[in-house]
Amino acid sequence: MFERRASKNFIERASRPMRGAAQERSARARDELKKSETWLRQKAAALEAEATGLLKDAAEFRRLADAMRAQSVQDLPKSTKTRSLILMDSTHAAEGAGRWRGRPPKTKHPFSVTLRERDSHPKLWAEAHDVPYSTVKSWFASGAAARAIPRKYAELIQHELGLPATISTWKNGITE
Repeated sequence: MFERRASKNFIERASRPMRGAAQERSARARDELKKSETWLRQKAAALEAEATGLLKDAAEFRRLADAMRAQSVQDLPKSTKTRSLILMDSTHAAEGAGRWRGRPPKTKHPFSVTLRERDSHPKLWAEAHDVPYSTVKSWFASGAAARAIPRKYAELIQHELGLPATISTWKNGITE
């Protein structure tokens, strides 16, 4: 019986410091957990503030980019003078001479020639009269793309450009 009591007391005394050490470790772990949670909350708040700042910066940059785009469109030169790559006036033959520079025109049709003489071309004429360019092109095209010009447009061209509304001018024909 004495042995039992002695061993029981020994076990109780031996386990008390262990309970205390375990409690101490548990308390330290709780403190570390609280510190970690506090640090995470602070870090999350800092990151949230930084993200808000970045979003404001992005909105400001978008606004500035839109303003710069609008300004750059307004600042484009409206001059028809030919310029070199370094924005100096160019003095080549295209400015005063009647010589064609670059690729030669594909067609010698009187409509295109007359428009070129007036510093225009069929695409601009088509846009000005709300006619698809492909339709206008087909009036003086050859081959499978050829199409007869409606009489109202032939007479309009005759009135505007002085080209006669005849079959000799419009080889693809004139429709009523």
